[in-house]
Amino acid sequence: MEGKAIRVMIADDSLIFRETITALLAKDPDIVVAASAGNGREAFALCQQYNPDVVLMDIRMPECDGIEGTRLIKNSFPRIKVIIFTTFEDREYITEALRYGAEGYVLKDSGQDHIRMVIKSVYRGYPVFHEKALDTMVQSVSEMQSGKATVELSPTEQQILSLIVE
Repeated sequence: MEGKAIRVMIADDSLIFRETITALLAKDPDIVVAASAGNGREAFALCQQYNPDVVLMDIRMPECDGIEGTRLIKNSFPRIKVIIFTTFEDREYITEALRYGAEGYVLKDSGQDHIRMVIKSVYRGYPVFHEKALDTMVQSVSEMQSGKATVELSPTEQQILSLIVE
């Protein structure tokens, strides 16, 4: 990769998980872990200090979950990319993460090569979503077109749907 390394922040309430992901990402010369946080509010606060390019954000965390953390970060630092990195495939979580501007939604059972690829893709402006997240988006659009629901799509959601159509 040309230029500087991608600066990543890991937001997860499990210290051992943050340390493990940090060690795995350290194997890639194109990625540097700039900071880690134990909840969404801490991640938001650390964005000002560490200026990451990408935040890997868990959903379920104490005090401030990843959905709220994503909202806080994207409202104040729209250039920072947020990847939801979770064990949960819940439709509500997916919908909320997308509504607040997450550029990725991947599951923690992904392999380390996949995780590094997702970080690099999202950093370069290519959103990456787990199949379940894409299914949820397609279902929401289908419901909207059939009159069952009205869904406002964020710019990220519109971009993803246009890429799916292409």
